[in-house]
Amino acid sequence: MNTVPKKRKRKRKHKLLKVFFLCFLIIISFFIIKSALKEIDTKDYVLIEKSYGNIYIGNLILVNNTVQFHFENGNEPISVFDNKSSSYKVKDKSILVNESITDPLNNMMDDYQAKTGDSNVIIVSGHRTFDNQKILLKNNISEFGEKEARRLVALPGGSEHHTGLAIDFSVYSDSGNSNDFNGKGNQKWIIENAYKYGFIIRYKEEKKAITGIMDEPWHFRYVGIPHAKIMTKSNMCLEEYIEYLRGFEYDKKHLTTDNFDIYFIKAEKKITKIPVPKNKAYTVSGNNVDGFIVTVFPTK
Repeated sequence: MNTVPKKRKRKRKHKLLKVFFLCFLIIISFFIIKSALKEIDTKDYVLIEKSYGNIYIGNLILVNNTVQFHFENGNEPISVFDNKSSSYKVKDKSILVNESITDPLNNMMDDYQAKTGDSNVIIVSGHRTFDNQKILLKNNISEFGEKEARRLVALPGGSEHHTGLAIDFSVYSDSGNSNDFNGKGNQKWIIENAYKYGFIIRYKEEKKAITGIMDEPWHFRYVGIPHAKIMTKSNMCLEEYIEYLRGFEYDKKHLTTDNFDIYFIKAEKKITKIPVPKNKAYTVSGNNVDGFIVTVFPTK
C-alpha cells in the first residue's frame, strides 16, 4: 500500500492553509474597498460637470513658455489701486490683478506693515496682455540682446502676468523712484511669510532650469492655501507641484495637510464629472494642462 509521508502531508496542509488565508484576505479586502468607494460615491460626494475648457481656469493654472495661457478663458482683472489697503503703494491705476488675490494681498501687506513699520513696498506690475508682453520682450531684446532677454522675460503667451495672479514688487523711495525688491532687510518678512497668505516666490535661482526664468525675488504668484505652504516647505516650483499632484487621484490616495484634502481629476475630452464633497467648502481649479485639482477645506 502506498502512503504519503507525514512530513509531506504537513507541508501540503500548511500550503493549503496559506492559500485559503490569502484568498480570505483578498475577499475581505475587496469588500472593504468596495464599501469605502461606495461610501465616498454615494454618501459624502456629489458629481459636478466641467467642460474641457475649464482646465484653463483657476488659481493653480501653470503658465510658462511651453504651457501657454488661454486668453479666451481669463477673468476680467480689476484695479489694485481701487481695492488696496493703506499698507503698500501701487505704481498707478493701470495695475490690474485677478479679484481673487486682492484680499490675501491686503492681508499680507497689512501684517507686513504691522510687523516692520514699513509701507514703502510698491506694486509695479500685475496683469499683462499679449501685446504688453510682446512690447516688454522687444524692449529687453533691444537693451540686453535676445539670449539674455529670454532669460529675463517670458514669451508673449507664456507670462504668468497674463493670469492676473502674479505681481511684481519694488521699493518706493522718498525721491519718487523705485528700487529693486531683493528680499533682504524688512522685505525678508514677505519672503518668509508669503506662503501663509497663498503666495509663492515663483522664480528661484535653483529652479531656473525648470522654469526657464532667472531668479526673481520680487515676483509673487498666488496659488492659494494650502498649496503655497506645501510648495514652500517642499521647495517645489509650480511645474514640479503640478506634476506631483497627478499622483493623488480621487479614487486613490489623496494629499492631506492641515485638514485640507487635495486630489486630482484627469480631464475628459468634452465633459468631466468631478466628485466634490456635499457638506464641505471646496474649490476646483484647472491646471492648464490635463486636468482639475480639487481642494477641500477643513470643516469650521
